[in-house]
Amino acid sequence: MIVVRDDYGTLHNILIADAHTHLKVSTLEGLTSGEMIQRGAIVVKGVISEMVSNPSVFRYTFPWELNDKPMDTRNFSFRDFLSLARPAFTLKDTISDCLGVDFYASFSSDIPVEGKRDYRPINSQLKEIVSVKLEDGLPHNNPRFFAYGRVDPNHPDAIDALDTVYMLGLRGLKLHPKEEKFEINSPQVVRILYRCAEHNLPVIFHTQEGMANDVLNAVEGIVSAVIKRGEFHLLPRLKIILGHTPWNGVDNPDLFRALTHPNIFGELSTLKGNDIWVFFNNARNRILYDKAFEFSSFSGADIRHLESIYFEGFRYTRRSYWSSKLMYGTDTPYPPSNSGRDVLASLFKKEFPGNISDLQNIAGASLLRVIPRVLAPGAETPEIKTSYAERFHYGMLSKMFETHSRLVSVDPIIENFPMVRVNGIVVTFYTGGRYRSWTFNSLFDSVKPRYIVKEYTPKDDSNPLSVIPGPSAEGETKK
Repeated sequence: MIVVRDDYGTLHNILIADAHTHLKVSTLEGLTSGEMIQRGAIVVKGVISEMVSNPSVFRYTFPWELNDKPMDTRNFSFRDFLSLARPAFTLKDTISDCLGVDFYASFSSDIPVEGKRDYRPINSQLKEIVSVKLEDGLPHNNPRFFAYGRVDPNHPDAIDALDTVYMLGLRGLKLHPKEEKFEINSPQVVRILYRCAEHNLPVIFHTQEGMANDVLNAVEGIVSAVIKRGEFHLLPRLKIILGHTPWNGVDNPDLFRALTHPNIFGELSTLKGNDIWVFFNNARNRILYDKAFEFSSFSGADIRHLESIYFEGFRYTRRSYWSSKLMYGTDTPYPPSNSGRDVLASLFKKEFPGNISDLQNIAGASLLRVIPRVLAPGAETPEIKTSYAERFHYGMLSKMFETHSRLVSVDPIIENFPMVRVNGIVVTFYTGGRYRSWTFNSLFDSVKPRYIVKEYTPKDDSNPLSVIPGPSAEGETKK
């Protein structure tokens, strides 16, 4: 998170999510989760140092003195979640604990031997390394990491491997056409993408020059088939990310046409130097909402109906459509990550062609919108707003750690209007074979900040996985 002040004196919490990182599983390549968090803190503090030392090129200022205290990775991963939904003015006393990359989409850096690769053992290992035993001795998911599985489309059991990715609770899929030597528009890849839509899993492709068109053709074929079959619920669940987007050409009109498609997003690792400004200005002028439904796959469909479906799925807005299609990413720890700090810093500079909502989209919100939330079985997806009549809390989150046996996930709620920001978090726990989800919202009270907590009750109370005694409400009051 980076906290900045604008020229009007308003403080903004900018949540940061890295859409492209590699975790170490068993080889020497990649980083451990703790190393990744430390690296992210160094990048964020470097941006702030640049902001302080060269204020004339930045649109925002850092409001406090920068503390050089090293990041406590355990506390950051498992205790400091409420800062995500906390108003900026409450962060002063804990700012050293919050300055870092908030979330990471991470894949294994391990690659099996040549041939048709079976990633299932590696995917299982990746699941284990993002699970950490805390003081209670029980495994908790490290919620700062969205672990992605990998699949080789050439393998005869590729669909089974993909289903295993989903059953492991991994949050996305990485496909590498150059490494696995497959054609993006091949029938086996199309089947995998369709299955990912059924599982609501985002897919990130390694891409380089020419591949954006291949991805667009594959997506067009799937969307056309989905519409013809009337499977409209799958449209916002088909979420395709172009990894290393700038390698497709920062001034390539075909790239920006692909990014205009409502199902395709771009991750920005490899962007560097003056290409940063060329890319952002082209994106601002060429990724247009008015052209989002002009693709052949939508021909003959009810466009208003499609717009409503995509709005419910992605909360697209006309003005910030271009930035909602782009994601900050670094490819840490590989060489493209060397320019990650420059890309992040560029979002805060006067030359950046967007507003504060565009900044938050690219810095983290665009990724968070495509990551599937983890909710108790049968629970409804949280609304953006929470009623003032719900229960207020202060130490409720800490109490839940004490009374529940296992943390499953922490998922931010992104508010899109009137501006993009984090409005709350959904926390899901697991104990005794049962799940329970809670949402924490800040009311943004500048005098006395208050936070409200609401349980998301399953629709079907007969589901044994979702009926579980809640934490004590001791100390809470009702308005």
